[in-house]
Amino acid sequence: MAETRRLRRPRGQGTSIPMSDDAEITSADESATPAEVGRSRVRRSFWLHLLLWGVEFVGGLVALALLTVGLLALRLQWGPLELGFLKPELVAWLNTRSDPLAVEIDRTSLAWSAGRSTAELVASGVRVTDPAGITVVSLPKLSVTVALRGLLAGRVEPTRIALIGPELKVLRTPQGAIGVDLGQGTPSAPVSAAAAPPPESLITLLHGFADKPQPNDPLRLLNQLSILQASVTVDDRESDVVWHITDGELDLTRTPEGLSGETSASFGLGQGTSKAVGRIHYDNATDDARFSISLEGLDPAKWASALPPELSIASEVRLPLSGSLDGRAQLFAARLGDVHFRLEGGAGAVVDPQLAGGRLAVKALAVEADYNPSARRLTLGRLHLDMDGPMLDAHATLDGVQPALAEPSVDDLPLAGGLTITGMSMERLARTWPEGVAEHPREWIVANLTGGKVDRLDLTATAAVERFPLRLGHLAFKGKMGLSGFTVDYLHGLPKLQGVDAQVDFSQDQMDFAVSSGGLLGLHVPQAAIRIDGFDADVQRMTVDVGIQGPVPDVLTVLDQKPLGYAKKIGLEPKRTAGTADGTLHLALPLKRDLGFDEIDYAAKAELAGLGVKNAVFNRDVTDGRFALTLDKSALVLDGAGKLDGVPAEARWVERLGGNLPARSQVTARALVDDRARQRFGIDPVPDILHGPAGVNVTYQAFDEHRARVDATLDLTPSRLTIDTVDWTKAAGVAGRASVGFDMIDGTIGRLDPLKVSAGDLDLDATLTLDAGQVQRADIAHVKLGGTDAAGTVDRQPDGTWKIQAAGGAIDVGPLLKKLGEPTPPDTPKADKPKTDGPTLAIAATTGRLILGSGREMRTVHFDGLVAHDRLEYGKLDGELGVKGAATFHLDRLEAGGGFALDTDDFGALLKVFDVSDNVVGGKFQMKGQAVADGDFRRYSGKAEANDYRVIRAPFMARMLSIASLTSIASLLSGDGLPFSILKTDFTLENGRLTLKDGHASGGALGINADGWIDLDHSQLDLSGTLVPAYTLNSLLNNIPVLGDLITGGEGTGLFAANYRLSGSLDDPGISVNPLSALAPGFLRRLFLFDAPGPSTPDPRNAPPAEPTPQPSDAKP
Repeated sequence: MAETRRLRRPRGQGTSIPMSDDAEITSADESATPAEVGRSRVRRSFWLHLLLWGVEFVGGLVALALLTVGLLALRLQWGPLELGFLKPELVAWLNTRSDPLAVEIDRTSLAWSAGRSTAELVASGVRVTDPAGITVVSLPKLSVTVALRGLLAGRVEPTRIALIGPELKVLRTPQGAIGVDLGQGTPSAPVSAAAAPPPESLITLLHGFADKPQPNDPLRLLNQLSILQASVTVDDRESDVVWHITDGELDLTRTPEGLSGETSASFGLGQGTSKAVGRIHYDNATDDARFSISLEGLDPAKWASALPPELSIASEVRLPLSGSLDGRAQLFAARLGDVHFRLEGGAGAVVDPQLAGGRLAVKALAVEADYNPSARRLTLGRLHLDMDGPMLDAHATLDGVQPALAEPSVDDLPLAGGLTITGMSMERLARTWPEGVAEHPREWIVANLTGGKVDRLDLTATAAVERFPLRLGHLAFKGKMGLSGFTVDYLHGLPKLQGVDAQVDFSQDQMDFAVSSGGLLGLHVPQAAIRIDGFDADVQRMTVDVGIQGPVPDVLTVLDQKPLGYAKKIGLEPKRTAGTADGTLHLALPLKRDLGFDEIDYAAKAELAGLGVKNAVFNRDVTDGRFALTLDKSALVLDGAGKLDGVPAEARWVERLGGNLPARSQVTARALVDDRARQRFGIDPVPDILHGPAGVNVTYQAFDEHRARVDATLDLTPSRLTIDTVDWTKAAGVAGRASVGFDMIDGTIGRLDPLKVSAGDLDLDATLTLDAGQVQRADIAHVKLGGTDAAGTVDRQPDGTWKIQAAGGAIDVGPLLKKLGEPTPPDTPKADKPKTDGPTLAIAATTGRLILGSGREMRTVHFDGLVAHDRLEYGKLDGELGVKGAATFHLDRLEAGGGFALDTDDFGALLKVFDVSDNVVGGKFQMKGQAVADGDFRRYSGKAEANDYRVIRAPFMARMLSIASLTSIASLLSGDGLPFSILKTDFTLENGRLTLKDGHASGGALGINADGWIDLDHSQLDLSGTLVPAYTLNSLLNNIPVLGDLITGGEGTGLFAANYRLSGSLDDPGISVNPLSALAPGFLRRLFLFDAPGPSTPDPRNAPPAEPTPQPSDAKP
């Protein structure tokens, strides 16, 4: 090793300078002279000594510095060194960087640790004030770590700045401006607060720290900024929320690209405290900061006391939460970039008294949200809520959200979102759906839907978030629900829909249920629709349309439930019915608690097949019915066809339930009813007139409890009609129609109006008035039958008499007279003849023509009389007959003597009109007598006389004259006739038997006398008498007293005469003449009366009819 030598100075002049062994101090150039060498050495020695003195001086200074540094280091090892002289310099340095804010420091100190190249300047009691002297930030300590080299050089070159225990108040004004709180005290202090932006110096400091170091930058060596034990109060007066951040830690480290940092803090709100840990990476080339924050121990329920009322829902969240926040920002441009937020929750509950049971169990919660500041959109990408079975998934977007540091907007923020719920029972939905949220649909659904589950619910909604105050406005939503297994109480009191599967569409305006299957009592519901609308009104309305299929009794049971009760109203008990129904039920009503029945709109339609109703009409069953049922608020209608007791019929039943229909109930029935059906139904009022099938169309109308009306029409074309009393018939196939209408009061018919019949030559238009079911009056406006063309009235009198007033152009009584004139069978004894007690008729009739038969009529007839017990009690008749003839008749009451009389001036016409004979011409006739009572019959006795008439043709008389060999006289009948000057007889009419006594008729050519009887009821007769030819000459002997009668036989006979006898049928009687009696004197002629051929006909009243009388050989059979 090289040896070290020291150049020594004289004592007291410093230390030696080591020299190397190789060092060589040479003298001057050996070629120099000695003087030159000497002078050279002197000069070198001077500079050498001068150099040595300088080195020694510097070395002293260094030694002094080192000593000072050593002593300082030794002192710093013991603790921080107070540097009061440095405080002004440090304050001045800080104020140059915080203008316009002012920095004040209580004291400064210096600290150093052995082995470090930096020292720590600590400022205690740091306060930052604004120009007004108000404290903005207070720091217990401010630590500035500086490089020792710079410090020794007199420069403050920080390598780390740490803010220890800072306290800061950040204010967000109600207008949304953010800054440092320049107010005094807490937010509750009465002093009005203002917001000041962060000072530019702070921004400059941070910007310089984040930028790449510059050579002349005093912060070029700064590589770390720290905030320790920070306490920040954020007073958000826009949201009325105050946050407290404690134990705040922030470390920012300079990197080649910019900055990286870590932070942590505890933040509290209300009674809750949570932990946040974050990281940040800043790229100074792009001014892009990426940050992430994890959040733990979030407890919204403990925040609730400090939140504004509109956020009080936080108190209901009782589950552990944690989350994270990741995002980007342009740090110094103060522009926030995209932010992503995640939140997760464990098992817990949402507690709310509005929930059924006050609690909603939650198994797990997951939330993911993003904020895009460029689009000003906050997106809730996912909200998943596991309710321990049911699942809820939601998403939403909120537009117009300004970054916190941007100028706030006063506009409403558009909100849009949606949610999905799956697998939730109805009971769980009722507990989950809070009161006040979609209040009206919730109220109805919770009250009227039970059982079953919500398979899936999808909801989309839009709204506007109003910021002052914070609330939702302009809410609009729509969605769908899939339901299964539900019970629906669509109208209280009616049977519920059960086992319902449905799809529900809903919005803020209405809710629509589309039911795909269900049941209603025993009915199958293939489909149904329920709509609730008017959610924006005070009272909502519900519309229900239910399809029903099933048994008719079940349909009627539904319609019979309160408040409907229609089956009872129409008298259809469900248990009496059978068949199937396929239809719909419609209801529309307001949803309110005090609902009145008149506020319900309802309707139903159904097709009823195989309908059966026991004891439907006339206690007869309806079977095989096919009807359409229609029900609405105005009426219930059944329209269709079926069989009534086996008879096919069509019917329409209208039951008025409201509206303006004139009738409360109306039934129209159509059927083709034959004789057997009418008999079965007990509605065959005229069995002797109507025969065969008839088309019936009946309309029954009930107006109220007391009044009703029936209108019926009959198609008589297929019917055969007969009226035997007038010998009238309408054959089947001839057009015919009848109609009748009548009113009913309390079930009693009051009036048949009108009663019309048009069939063949029958035409009737009448009105009947009834009392207690009995006809009291008939007003016949017109009747035409056969030859009758008349009108009139029939009025029942209090004593039971029918008062008949008739008038018209013609009245045809011929068929009636013909019927009355038909003989009783000969084998019917008089005693067996049924006694009749017919109606009492008071008749007043006037007619231009009274037709008694074909070609037989009277003119200008007036009749006024009383008919009782099938006989004329009294009356008057007058009229014209023949060419110019007239006839009068009267019969007095028995009480007035019973006298009667018939007079006519045309005897032949009278006989012809009454169908006695058309072989008499002219003459006058008069009949007088008296009627007396004889048991149940009347006996009419009197005298009849005719004058000056002629008999023409008369085949019956011609036969009798021929038999009597009076052919010359018979020949007169074929000419001008056989004249008679007089006819007289006594007669008695009793019980249908006319007895003639001392009857005789005579003329110039012939005289006839007769005695005997004629049975009018049986058309039998037995007459005998004498034929006197040449009566005028032959009867001259009658004028001789005593001898004349002895010779001629008495009045009406002559000297030459023949006995005759008529017996048998009136139509063709047996005629017998005894020619021997013509030669016998009058007193002997009567002896031959009993010898005439053929026995006399016995009285049919007392014995069976006799054998037919043998006819003479010259008589016609």
